[in-house]
Amino acid sequence: MKLFPKLLLKNFGFSLVETLLAISISTGAALIVYKVLGESQKGQVLVENRDDVNQFHREVIGKFTDRSNCTMTLWEGMTKGLETFSLTRILNNQRISLLDVPGKLGKITLTELKVAKVDKQKNEAELQAIYTHAIAGKSITAQKSFRVEMSFKDGQFEGCVSRGTLGLDPKDACDLVVGQDEMSKSYFYNGKCNFAKAACEQSGRVWNEESMKCNFSEEDLEALRKEICSTLGFEYSPATSQCLPSQKLLDAVEEYKKSQGK
Repeated sequence: MKLFPKLLLKNFGFSLVETLLAISISTGAALIVYKVLGESQKGQVLVENRDDVNQFHREVIGKFTDRSNCTMTLWEGMTKGLETFSLTRILNNQRISLLDVPGKLGKITLTELKVAKVDKQKNEAELQAIYTHAIAGKSITAQKSFRVEMSFKDGQFEGCVSRGTLGLDPKDACDLVVGQDEMSKSYFYNGKCNFAKAACEQSGRVWNEESMKCNFSEEDLEALRKEICSTLGFEYSPATSQCLPSQKLLDAVEEYKKSQGK
């Protein structure tokens, strides 16, 4: 009977090292969950801000659907014969500013608005807007464009108007909603708008074309491995991408063994 408590302790007890390792693993798991949740929240904010950018852009386009607003806003640059010029405000027919540039709408800032290209053969001009917003202290930039129809009389600018989002072809509609990638390429191809790829890349992930899935980038995975190793008290090996016991931990184990007479 006296041996029974010792047997219990031998079979069911935990050593100091085992307890410390268990605590470290629990802490590491908690950090991983925290990091994943943090990234998820960033992704949610990114989607919300993207929706706000699109709303702001629709409001900008809406102001140009009034012919008098469009004409008065572009009048000075067009009458000077400029092919491209910046706009510092959107004016109505009484030259009252409807929107100053830079201008804010909630968390989104319209930092730049300009006439990027004038095509007199097609009687149209391309306007380009740049919006900025912040996520976790990092500034994100979104560039969006729209067209206005122009009229000329005897070669002189007479007026302009935007048709809004109506009449946009599918590619233009896709670019308006999800934007473009880092290389300014459209997410519209093969007759479809790839919303999944856009959401993946705009949240800082890597899109896998073969599996059609969103993956962590190698940089994200490397940082995560380093963080886990550090939390568990191990050294990270870039060569093997594995956690190796640090010398400090090995010394602690040896010291513990000596104290136990092993």
